[in-house]
Amino acid sequence: MSKFSEPFLLSSKGSTRASAYVFGNKVIDHDGKTHVLWLDAVSTVCGRTYDQGSEAWSDKIELFDGCDNHTNPSLAIDTEGHLHLAYGPHGWWGDWNSGCFKHVVSEKPNCIESWKDETSFGYNATYACLITTPSGLDCIAYRGGDPPSPLMFQKQRPQGGWAPAQPLMHQNISPQYTNVGATIVCDQSGTLYVGGHFYNLKTDARSSGVSVLKSVDMGETWTTMAGESCDTPVLHDETNAVPHHGDGDIRLGGLALDSNGSLWVSTGNQGYGQLSNWTDEGWHTVDLCPHLPDDRTAEAGAITVDTAGRIHMTVGLNIPVAKEESWGHGAQEVFHLVTTDRGNTFDCTQVSTPDLEFPSWLPSISQGGIHQPVAHPVIVYTHGYKGEGCSPLTETEVYCVIVK
Repeated sequence: MSKFSEPFLLSSKGSTRASAYVFGNKVIDHDGKTHVLWLDAVSTVCGRTYDQGSEAWSDKIELFDGCDNHTNPSLAIDTEGHLHLAYGPHGWWGDWNSGCFKHVVSEKPNCIESWKDETSFGYNATYACLITTPSGLDCIAYRGGDPPSPLMFQKQRPQGGWAPAQPLMHQNISPQYTNVGATIVCDQSGTLYVGGHFYNLKTDARSSGVSVLKSVDMGETWTTMAGESCDTPVLHDETNAVPHHGDGDIRLGGLALDSNGSLWVSTGNQGYGQLSNWTDEGWHTVDLCPHLPDDRTAEAGAITVDTAGRIHMTVGLNIPVAKEESWGHGAQEVFHLVTTDRGNTFDCTQVSTPDLEFPSWLPSISQGGIHQPVAHPVIVYTHGYKGEGCSPLTETEVYCVIVK
């Protein structure tokens, strides 16, 4: 069974979405240091560094300002130890940086104190998920484009700058609000996997499912997981769908690759949480519900695989309430799940401090990558009133827990 540090207060001035969104990595472990980013109210990207040798935290550093509580810093790291960061816009809402991400690189390896090489890119962009590939070039998946916003992919050019935005998944509906949960991961050979869900308001504010696409040539062409070529942008159908039980509003929680390059996918809706693994025979899916507290509803959760091969998930679990009451409900608490036998059994532990008045929620977890192996995952979560809208002055507490 895993052991955990006591929740450490990173900030008492957090944003109402301080630790959202799970597809944007907030934690990097490298050479004895752990760097953690989050948002202070309303939209200030902040960070602290944990020295693993002395077990001491640095002071908080205010780094950048974004548009609103969707600023969502997303971290990656290259082979030389320089941190890469994308952050900032909220699509076509407002005119922050013309709806483009800002992308920066740390001045020094393994240090968050100063940054350089600022560039802007993206199209009506929001919800960054940034990775660094074996070539040293960055790739990103995000929601963007014209409404109804599709799932977008972009990559850095070898000669500098960013290639044009490429829509990978879309919905054939009238212009309206959509959410795609865009997530991208990369294996040691440079193979890309991009996942997303198909949420819109037209279908009674639900997602019709989760899909995953694969590219072995840095996004020049895309296939299904079975290797069948597809013309992008794709619509959701059974050829690219991740299986899921339960009715409607199926969301992507996260993607992760194990040491064998095998893809794991977390999906969920209200009442069902599942973990799927792609094998030579297709998808193998296990139900998380039997491993969760009986008085809690299962949801999709962020996922990572550590250097020992253990699969970790973190979920914000609520008591059963109506869907319209679930967002920021005061009974939400953060739970950690871990499996050492590829999903046959799980240990489940509450890691947040119980509080019936304000939720502990929006948990993220360290995401692995080709230059960022995860030995001891770090969970970051928000505690406090959910706030109203995208730019409330409401302040929250931001905590992190180290899985030992």
